[in-house]
Amino acid sequence: MGRFKPTTFTHDFEFPVHGIAFTEDDRILATGGDGINTMGTSNKLMLLSVDEKNKALVEQVLLSLSPEDACPMSIACHPKMDIVAVGVNKSIDKGENTNCQLFKLEESRIVATEAVCTNTNKSADEYQKVTRFSPRGNYLVSGSTDGKISVLRVPGLSLAFPTLRFNSLHDADIDEAEEYVAVATTSAVLILSMRDGSIVQAIDSPQFNGIQCEFRACRFSGTSPSNKTLYAIVNPIARGKGFVCAWKMRPSDHRFSVTKVQAESVSRTSITNFTINDQGNLLAYTSSDFTTGIVDAKTLRPIVRIRPSHGSAITSLCFNRSGRLLASASTDRSCRVVVIPDNINLGFDYRTPLEVVLCMVMFALFMHILVQMAAQ
Repeated sequence: MGRFKPTTFTHDFEFPVHGIAFTEDDRILATGGDGINTMGTSNKLMLLSVDEKNKALVEQVLLSLSPEDACPMSIACHPKMDIVAVGVNKSIDKGENTNCQLFKLEESRIVATEAVCTNTNKSADEYQKVTRFSPRGNYLVSGSTDGKISVLRVPGLSLAFPTLRFNSLHDADIDEAEEYVAVATTSAVLILSMRDGSIVQAIDSPQFNGIQCEFRACRFSGTSPSNKTLYAIVNPIARGKGFVCAWKMRPSDHRFSVTKVQAESVSRTSITNFTINDQGNLLAYTSSDFTTGIVDAKTLRPIVRIRPSHGSAITSLCFNRSGRLLASASTDRSCRVVVIPDNINLGFDYRTPLEVVLCMVMFALFMHILVQMAAQ
């Protein structure tokens, strides 16, 4: 753990939690369950309020989904409205799989409003793993395990451009200006134009000291073209440390240029989830050893580690709008909330001297590879 102990508290659910998100008024929406037609726990959406004073989550509204629905696997809350998007497969035997669903959060109930099919695969093993609204809320990204990416207009859920498909899709994110969408696959991060879905830049997955690596996640940060940063998670395919990489992005008429590469090892094991707060100064991740970590977005230095933060696989991670709360969810049927202090000391290196030396050596090697890659 880091050199200060953050305030944390947990909440136990009756179901495995596969997705968690903060609403625009700082309530928490959790989703999960056991799947289609199981004898276990039914699939649910649950809305909870955060009681910081008593270090507790208070259950407010519960919606049980149809037993013919699959388990909800991803979730996102609209940044400005009481709307939530959920990725949940419908029974294929009933016809079209309207897997991308919108719900309205009312005072005492959660109401289904719109739904559209973005996953046409007939296999029950394929599901919507990426669900993310754009920062302004005008678009929704739906990404499936079979590699399909659909960018939908909100409201209406019409396609912004034809659905695309990539090998080994992991993540996607839209920039603040809603001009570009970044798509993280195992082998590359692709930058697509929101106008037509064309690829304007590709960043290949680097090798570290001869070891093949792969991308896991990506996020944009920055509100102006001169201050736009793309963050990505890179994990060695063999077991090893997890890296955060950052590229300054410089859009032009013909190419989305990548400059000023940064890279830092922040995790002792592979990173499994990644997020950034709305203010752009804090990154957070979870790793395969059930650690939750917070990182200074400017220096890419770890600020604090909570180890372990859960007892089994961590499935979801998110900040609230102010960046003061960080919530994680797990298949261990729990949610953990971390309260981030207002006087957090950004820019200070919280690692041990040995970690600093090792990371400097690894960073030098990794930086050399990334600079060569960006120059190609």
